[in-house]
Amino acid sequence: MPMSDETPKYRIIYHEVGHALQYMDFPITPENMLRKAVLPLARTQVDCLSWLGHTYLGGPYDMPRMWRDYLDPSPYEYIDAQGRPMGLFMEKIRPGHDLYHDEGQRRRYGTVHELWKQGADVVDLAAECARARGMDFYLAFRLNDFHHGTWEEHPRWWLDHKEMTVGKGEGLEVGNHATRPLASLDFTYPEVHEHMMAPMLAGAACYDVDGVEIDFTRCPPYFPTGQEQPELLTAFLRELRTRLAPIFAEKGRPVRIMAHVPHPGACADIGLNWAAWMREGLVDHLASGGWQFNGYHNDLRPLVAAARDASTRVYVAYDSINYDYNHTARYGRIEYLRAACLNYYHQGVDGVLFFNDSGHWLKVYPGPAAAAYPHLLEVGDPDCIERRDKIYALGWGCVEDWHLVWSSDKPDERTGVEMTFQVSDALQESANCGDLERVRLRMAFQLRTPWINELNAWHSIWSRLDRVEFLLNGEPIVPQAVARDAVVTNPTTGEEVYRNWTRHMTFELTYGPLPRYGMNALTVRMLEPDPQLTGPRELWLGPVEVEVRYVKPGDYLG
Repeated sequence: MPMSDETPKYRIIYHEVGHALQYMDFPITPENMLRKAVLPLARTQVDCLSWLGHTYLGGPYDMPRMWRDYLDPSPYEYIDAQGRPMGLFMEKIRPGHDLYHDEGQRRRYGTVHELWKQGADVVDLAAECARARGMDFYLAFRLNDFHHGTWEEHPRWWLDHKEMTVGKGEGLEVGNHATRPLASLDFTYPEVHEHMMAPMLAGAACYDVDGVEIDFTRCPPYFPTGQEQPELLTAFLRELRTRLAPIFAEKGRPVRIMAHVPHPGACADIGLNWAAWMREGLVDHLASGGWQFNGYHNDLRPLVAAARDASTRVYVAYDSINYDYNHTARYGRIEYLRAACLNYYHQGVDGVLFFNDSGHWLKVYPGPAAAAYPHLLEVGDPDCIERRDKIYALGWGCVEDWHLVWSSDKPDERTGVEMTFQVSDALQESANCGDLERVRLRMAFQLRTPWINELNAWHSIWSRLDRVEFLLNGEPIVPQAVARDAVVTNPTTGEEVYRNWTRHMTFELTYGPLPRYGMNALTVRMLEPDPQLTGPRELWLGPVEVEVRYVKPGDYLG
């Protein structure tokens, strides 16, 4: 392949973390592995497959040819709680449920081991299949992975160098996820740099790759709290790029490094200076977004602005594991992703990165693997999602955001809640030409009270008694009538049924006022609480959605 200095622009980067190996069907064959991991991406807008080499997530098993021919695997090998080495594929012991706690890892290493015994390396299989279908292929690494911090098993090098971890090997508890960050390696130490860089160099030399992805979202911290040194991680990237150069030159390709970071506002706190990386030309692709940030309403304009003077491509990143929970699964639907992606394209991003993928979308769109990814046919191209049904969502996440509108403890403080949201559909233009079917604004409210029976009867009619003002861009809007059965309860106890009821209120905006193209302001303010409700109570505003529906072809036929 001839060398080109132009940074390619990808529509969708699909980051496979190994779920395909975990959830593939039997029998374990190369054909079945590709049917799960790569073939669903064929004939979609995915033009780059990023394949994760786990290293510290569950043992050195995902790149078998590299570990055999290019790098000694023993420092990365996992050691069980009894001090026994677990092997390249953890094959030296087959522990029971009482010794090894992660069935998913057992499936993954067993799958790769079986393929290796058949003479196939999973990375070679994925790379060849992806290239044959027009996708570039990157080998991805997590710079710091603390999953094992809550296990009884740890990598050999980690056990031998606990003093080079953020927690110095102390404070970890098996099964307690809150202690996992203490297992993170401390990048103050040059030895840590070398230890984590070695598989990246060996993987690039071993496999037919177009670049290397470094995932900085998995996992901070990289330094003890308050001792962050961003220049050290910048130096890490600088050294990596220098040492990759001759490896890629031998392949006839330029060095390509893709970096994945959290939201820009969170980077400084963990020692990531992405602006310096761009200025120095250390990264060719920079994706932003992580588990802590749902990827629906982050501001990526600072990255886009910095990229104008650099050769870096900018992408929005979505963590697909967020759609694996009952209360958040709906946000993985195509209508939500269209709206979010169009907003980011209007901020100036080049494309989309999906990570933690392949298994989790099946809850949103059950069925055969290829049918479970309808978003991959659209969201990589803004022209494909213009004038398509959308739902703009505010305030959702693994833990939803709720804002206090009014409290009886401070009845005279009626400032209410003011929110801003972006809409990238030209709704007025669509209304003028007749292809806008419906626009609805939905708000979730909670009336929170103590456990007092006399007050709870008012839950069913509170919205008819209080006088609440609703403004969209300064114009008043009026909610539709709410019936008693519009109240939703998600109780964990019988008491909660009566304490915190959630009501969804709908505003019909089809005939105005329409949300405007660009930024919108939403205000919810208590004007006059009903005097009959004299007990302690609070009114809270939760997730807000704007649903946009367009006239479909054929609606006027027949």
